[in-house]
Amino acid sequence: MAWQAVMPALAVLSAELRFDGLTPDVGSVETKYGNLLHALYEHIDACYAVMRCVAPAPAKPAQWHQMAVRAQKVPGAKAFEDQVIAYKNLSLGPTVNLLKHGESRLRVLAFRSRFAFTLGYFIDGPQRGGIIGPAPTVHHDGNSAFSFNRDILIHWWWLYRMSELLADVVERNIGSKMLPVSDGNGSGVVPSEAAQEWVKLCRAIAAIPPDFMPDESEKPYPLVVVPPTGASIRLEYPAPRRPNKFDPEAKIGYSGPT
Repeated sequence: MAWQAVMPALAVLSAELRFDGLTPDVGSVETKYGNLLHALYEHIDACYAVMRCVAPAPAKPAQWHQMAVRAQKVPGAKAFEDQVIAYKNLSLGPTVNLLKHGESRLRVLAFRSRFAFTLGYFIDGPQRGGIIGPAPTVHHDGNSAFSFNRDILIHWWWLYRMSELLADVVERNIGSKMLPVSDGNGSGVVPSEAAQEWVKLCRAIAAIPPDFMPDESEKPYPLVVVPPTGASIRLEYPAPRRPNKFDPEAKIGYSGPT
């Protein structure tokens, strides 16, 4: 699973970059995080595939799930699309498109100071003058980058928000409430190894500190709360508190291989 591959890899890389003398395994994070971004984009298409199945086929066959759902006029699908389209087309889509078709690379960088450490990345691309730097189609300027902390929180929030919107579409069209799997004895969701792994992942993401890149320091971010029992998860976007102030003494401590 892409999520479960990314979190341990980031933890290892953070530890390696915090201490001198270690050789960081940057390539592992670049590959695994790129795989996660691809999986998130494919998840959106999978949501359209589900919506396509809950309504009669359109009169004219459509190759793409999104076009078929629009032609079918699936109840609730417009609300899904209205909310998800900006995330898909303006945020996630351009990044995945460059990685998949533009021969761009995801490049890790880190800011370090005596009191702070922020790990992040940028998608490389040609800039004016022929130099390689943050791709203009993804980043707002040549000094821009994404922190893994904020990026993961944003994608995690959208994962749950899309699931909520998709569940509403399915319920409206099949006429029944979607409920968690029960053991038949009224004791709730059947515990499983997969569920426990998901709870561990939820806790790891809830523990992410709001330490972001300089140009993200004024941007909103999601709050993720998981109680000790792991029986629920609460997501709030925007979070009711500001990100931690970026340390002005922080310098780029790692900018990836050339």
